[in-house]
Amino acid sequence: MTALHFTDKGAVDRDAYMIRTVRDCIKGAQHIKQNGKTYVPKGEAMQVQDFAAYVERGSWCGTPEATVRDLLGIALRQHPRVVVPELLKPMLAKATWDGDNFFQLIETTVKELLSVGRIGLWLDYATPEAAITDTPVVHVFMAEEIEAPDWTTGADGMRQITKVVLATDRVDVNQHQIKVKLYLDEEGVYTVDHFVEDLKTGDTRTTKTVQPTARGKTMGAIPFVLPHTGGLGPVPDVAPPLYPICDLAIARFRNSCDLEVALHMTCSPTAIVVGDGKNGQVNRTVGAGQVWELRDGSQAYFLEPGLHAINHVKTALDDKLDQMRMLGARLMTRGISRNESYETAAMNQRGHDSMLVIAIRSAEAALQRILEWANDWQGNTDPVKIELHKDFVAAMMTPQQIQAQFSLYQAGAISWETFYLNLQRGEIARPEVSADEERQAIADDGRPLTGIM
Repeated sequence: MTALHFTDKGAVDRDAYMIRTVRDCIKGAQHIKQNGKTYVPKGEAMQVQDFAAYVERGSWCGTPEATVRDLLGIALRQHPRVVVPELLKPMLAKATWDGDNFFQLIETTVKELLSVGRIGLWLDYATPEAAITDTPVVHVFMAEEIEAPDWTTGADGMRQITKVVLATDRVDVNQHQIKVKLYLDEEGVYTVDHFVEDLKTGDTRTTKTVQPTARGKTMGAIPFVLPHTGGLGPVPDVAPPLYPICDLAIARFRNSCDLEVALHMTCSPTAIVVGDGKNGQVNRTVGAGQVWELRDGSQAYFLEPGLHAINHVKTALDDKLDQMRMLGARLMTRGISRNESYETAAMNQRGHDSMLVIAIRSAEAALQRILEWANDWQGNTDPVKIELHKDFVAAMMTPQQIQAQFSLYQAGAISWETFYLNLQRGEIARPEVSADEERQAIADDGRPLTGIM
């Protein structure tokens, strides 16, 4: 299934190629080598077995998957804060149709936004006969499984989806794929068509049409959200965030294949004889104790890559690795150098984590909307809230800062709650423990609060 986010076929193919490239790069070396012809050009005169050896010798740098892993670690290094009413708490334990909990859903959403730049989240009940007390679940759709949504501008000025087609991963032996179409009918009622598409002919057959209800009433909005690195509206025509790094990693892999073959040829050069042997025959054995006797005027030499060519390839490898590091630095936070203050680091940081912040804000907004829909379906009036960590500066407070905060608390300039909140932001106090719980824990230890420093 190709992600149809553009109007012309060339753009569709380009988008699908970039997403597939990012997927393959994240999977790592073996996957790149198994798809060698996709990413490494095969010479016209190169035999199949020679090409296989050529690709297998290449060295994969692993930068794309390491970048995603590091970005995700930075984004989720503090536990997300999720507040829901009691009736909605089962959703925290099972948030998706596949059984992932809500925090795994957060991780998947952020990872997809950082790598391919988009993900689809569809809220639905597990069964059509769901009761008001049942908890909704989220169906997760990857970028490749989402066809181009139709959009309109609502009365509130917000952009909203009026139709979207989603492809499931269920394909039978006859290449029939199950899909769903979410749309607003002529009366503006949210409707779901389940249908089967023949992937060979393009023919479709509708198997079921339903109009989901919440608290016994049909809905006037599609509970599907498409977060991306541009927000929650129509997807912009931009490359996936990780694609530039992946493109460089593949180019470096090609250089690595060339280098390894060049080194192999240098260690095992090809012997060349121009002329003839002394007795009309040329000894074809190379090695210690072997003598070549040639007729006058004949020449013998070895065919091998020049050292200058090998050095050029090595330089290209190093250059591409430096470029990947530079691109990664623009996405990730950076540490503090020994000559840099925390304030300077904080100012320099903001230019490096912009894509990370954008992705996290988009994920937060999308999941907030999912929780609000689920809350409304159950008739809850208590608010829901999700908050992801966005301060990616090396924020741990220095001893001097801790002492200054405690002095303010002791002097009555700030409350215990404010003091404790600052300790949480400075990554000193545990983020999942409230101020009251921490105060009780201190009392349980038998120590007065004024003696903790």
